[in-house]
Parts: sequence; C-alpha cells; structure tokens
Amino acid sequence: MPSTPARERMPVELWGLVFRAVLQNIQSRNSADEEGFQLQISTLTRLRGVSKHWNEMILQDRALWASLPINIGRSSELVSLLIERSKPMPLAICGHLGRCAHRDGRFGHGCGTSKKESLKRWLSNLRLLIMDEPRMRIKSLEVCCCNDFSMIEKFFEQGPCPALKTIRFAIVFSPAEDSYLQLPPSPLLIGTPNLQCLVLNHTTFSPGPSTTATFKAFSLVHLCILLAATKCFGMENTSQWLDLLRTQPKLQFLTLEIGDGSMSPRVPCRSEPLFLPCLERLRIVCAMDDMNDFIRSMVLPPTCNLRIESWDTTGGSRPDGQWQTMQGVNEGIKRYFQSQSTIWGEAGRIDTPEDIVFCAITTARLPDPDDPDDYFQIEFNGPSKANPPRRIPYFHFSYIMSHITEDELASSDRPTPIENFFAMMTEATSHWTINHKIGLDLDVDELQLGDRFFDFCRSLATNVRTLIFEIPKYSSDYQERYPLLYLHRKEMVFPVLEHFVTTLQDDVLVPRESQPYWRRKISDYLDWAQTQLPSGTARPDLFEDGHSGYIADVMDEGIDYLHRSFCPFCSQGLRR
Repeated sequence: MPSTPARERMPVELWGLVFRAVLQNIQSRNSADEEGFQLQISTLTRLRGVSKHWNEMILQDRALWASLPINIGRSSELVSLLIERSKPMPLAICGHLGRCAHRDGRFGHGCGTSKKESLKRWLSNLRLLIMDEPRMRIKSLEVCCCNDFSMIEKFFEQGPCPALKTIRFAIVFSPAEDSYLQLPPSPLLIGTPNLQCLVLNHTTFSPGPSTTATFKAFSLVHLCILLAATKCFGMENTSQWLDLLRTQPKLQFLTLEIGDGSMSPRVPCRSEPLFLPCLERLRIVCAMDDMNDFIRSMVLPPTCNLRIESWDTTGGSRPDGQWQTMQGVNEGIKRYFQSQSTIWGEAGRIDTPEDIVFCAITTARLPDPDDPDDYFQIEFNGPSKANPPRRIPYFHFSYIMSHITEDELASSDRPTPIENFFAMMTEATSHWTINHKIGLDLDVDELQLGDRFFDFCRSLATNVRTLIFEIPKYSSDYQERYPLLYLHRKEMVFPVLEHFVTTLQDDVLVPRESQPYWRRKISDYLDWAQTQLPSGTARPDLFEDGHSGYIADVMDEGIDYLHRSFCPFCSQGLRR
C-alpha cells in the first residue's frame, strides 16, 4: 500500500494557518490597497497550482477567503465569489468612491477606475451586500465617499447588521462644490447594536440631543472624530461634546480633532466631571478656549496615555499682558499627575530599575513674516511592558501661541501661560518617588520660557541621570551678550548626572565653524558644575553625536507610537 506524502499528513488546519500568514505578510508590506489585493489574489492562484491537494484545501478554507477584504468598487463577479467562498465567516467591507485618500495619504480613484465606473460598481455590489445572508455577516465597514452618502443610507435602511463591530467613515470635501457633508443621520447607526469602533474621518459633526440619544445604544471601545473644517464646525457647545462622551463609559481609545467655534459664539460649559475609567489613550486637538473645558472636566485613570495639542485663538499682541488663560488645562493635568503615586503610576510603567523616563521640552519660532507664532511642547516618554520594550510617549502637550515679544514681557507684571504651566508642573510632580532615573531633553529658547521653567528643571534635577542638551539656534549677537550656557547662568546642578549628550557633531544643526565655541561653553559649564558637588563625584560622560547615536537609540523608537498603533480595531492607526 503506497504511503501518504508527508505534506498530506499535515493537518488541514495548520495548512490554513500557513496560507493565511502568507496573505497577511503581503498585506502588511503593501500600503496601497489595490496593489496588495491583486498580489494576494495572484499568490493564491500560484498556491492553488502547486497540487490538487493544495487547491482543494484553499478552496475549502472559508477563513482564508474571509481574510480578503471585499472592496465594493471591484467587479461584481469577484465580490460575489468572495461572498460565496467565505460563507459563513464574517466579512470585512471597504470601498472608495471617487477621489479619495489612500492609507498612505495619497489621493486617487477607488480601484483605479473613474468616478462614473466606481459608482456603477458600488450600486451593483450593494445589491449583493444588502441581501440578508451577507449583510448579517458583515463585521467591519470602511467607506470613503466624495460628498455623497446616499448609497450607504440605502444599505442601512435594508435592516440591522448584528455582526458589525467596526465602522470607518471618511468624507472627501470638494471645495469646488462649495458644500459640506454632515455626519450620516442617526438611522444609519441604529441597526448596529454590537458596534465597538466608530471612526469619523474628515466629516462635519456637531453633537446634539438626537445624536447623543443614538450613541446611548452603543457600547464603544474606540471613538475617533476628525473634523473636516475645524474653523467652522464642532465647538459651538463644549457641553454637548461632553454629554455625548458620557454615554460611552467603556471607551478605551478616544481621539477628538475638532474645531474652535470661531464662526459661532461659545456657550459656557457646565462643570460636571466626565469619568472615563477604562480609557487607555486619549488624543484631543482643539483651541485652548475649548481645551480648558475638556481637560478640566475629564477625570482620567492614572495610566491613561494623554496627548493634548492646542493653539492660541487670541491672535496678535495682547495689551497689558492679557495672556490667554490655560487654567482649565492646568487643573486637569495637575489632577492627572497627582493621581500617580510615582512617576510611572500605580500599575507601573517600568520593567527594570535600569529603565529611564525621559522628559523632553521643545520650543521653536514658527516662521511667518506677518504673524509669527511660538511653539511649545513637553513630552514624557516612559518604559512600557511591550515585548520588545519600547518607549511610549505617555504624556504629550503641545501649544501654538501668538509670539510674545520682549517688549510685551517687559511691560507685563503677569506671568505668561507657559510660566503658569511650569509652575503647575512643578507642583503636580512634587510627589514623585526619588531615586528613579530621569532623562531630561532640552531643545529650548530660554526667552520663551521664563524662570519657572528652570524651577521645574531644578525640581527634577536630583533624579536626572541623562541630560540631552540641544545646541540653541541663537544669533551671533545673542551669543556675545550671554557668554555662558543658560544652564551655567541659572546655576543648574544635576547631582547624579551620568551622561551629558549634545548634538555638536551634527554639521546641519551646528555649523562646523561654531562647534569649538559651543564645545568650550559646555566644558566651562561642566567644570563649574563639578565644583558645586561633593569631592570625589564622578564627572558625567560627554557624548557629542546625540542624534546619530545616543538620542536615536533611546528616544526615536516610540515617537510615533500613538499614531501607528492607537487601537486594535483600527488597522490604519490615527494619523493626522
């Protein structure tokens, strides 16, 4: 009796895992949807041609065919084939109608066809999908439309989609049509009782009582709203946004990129707290007036990764030092940090005592000859329990504000918003456990920060083991006025400093002709700092190749973490 070939003795289930791994690998290496799909199909064809046994296994593997996304812009024959061969497995539906954005940010027509041809295919394929059997199997729907949701409305009008867990709507606004497309009406979402992930990308959206009532039927884990026209929509009433979020206490991932209400008068925000006990990551982008309301009201768990991006709406110079307030933001951030018993939080953000938490502070002047702005950012990058370990920015705050001139600073007897921010940070982090390792990365213009910035640095100094000093981009006349480093002039001492890292060997950041000047100033500072420490204290090691060496090793790994893998339901991440 002839023996069975070894490849046929291998369980069919294992072969299925191998085939699906091949397709997933192709998908991960091809960012363009259509290119990756065609490569997957051609690969399946070649695999089926290996042997009769492989052909039979592939044709009978329902999960394998269900792993291929059904793009409703493709031919009806192909869509019908995928629906039939994947029975009874859940389906992933996607489609791009007209001029739309690809995952890598490029624009083009869905599946390489004209808008007219795409529309014809959409209508044909929607007739297949609204039938009871496939509609009941749809687990995810990702659709990009060009100012027309009528066909999607017809799809939802046919009946419920009980298996649907993920909806991603994206709208491409066409300025030529001089119109904005509002979020699909509430009935679109009524037939989705098991919805967990809702992404509204480039839509226009203003929450109200009817929308909030619809959201009460959901139990979302992931909510992402990115508005199309942030100067026109979104922030007429902050309280309505907070009311909508109160309907989703199980949220784990939340992104709001919304407007500043500049076209409408603001409605005062009610002060009731918003509790989100399950939240793991929060990213919120809006004007500072509204950010105050949000951050003051939100009560976050201590281990929530928090990312705040805001801007000043006052514009121009402010007479008599009437800076824009950040009181609400300061209150919320202070509560967030003080809820953590150590620098890493109750649940722990650390694997071993050797890990370092980095505090990176950056300022910059945004060039605009008519209306220059100042940019400020502070970020904490902490160790995580990911395997392999990576550094995650678990707190990020960035702020664009109208440029404050030296005359304004001199004429005002009130601290600037950034000075108040650092005063708050000094108080908020005063309880952090001593004797842990902190890295401090300074890329700042001291004139934009004030003395309270240095007070904050001093509050961290007893724990700073690594200091990354980005060479300031000062003019030659400024360098002549201040011959000492600002660390030297402000008498900053770091008692346990082990590494002093600079960017001196970067010829782009620091012109070669000025490198000896900065090298001498740094040496003078380290010599002086050594005299302020007990006898026998080791001098810190000096690294001059910061960006190509030390900084790249310890900082760059986690810089885009929040956007690359924000939520397991959202394969595209949350890119701006």
